[in-house]
Amino acid sequence: MSALAVLFLLFSLSLMGYGVLLLRRRLREARPGLSAEQRLALLLAEQERNA
Repeated sequence: MSALAVLFLLFSLSLMGYGVLLLRRRLREARPGLSAEQRLALLLAEQERNA
C-alpha cells in the first residue's frame, strides 16, 4: 500500500473513533437513568423527527 493510502486509512479511522466518542457522550448526557439501548432509541427517534 502506498503511504497516501495508509494516511487516508488512519485519518478515516480517527474520524470514525471521534464520531463514536461524540455519540457515546450524547447518549450519556441525554437521559442519565436509562439503559444504553433506551438512550440510543431516543436519540434515533429524535434524529428522525429532525430530518
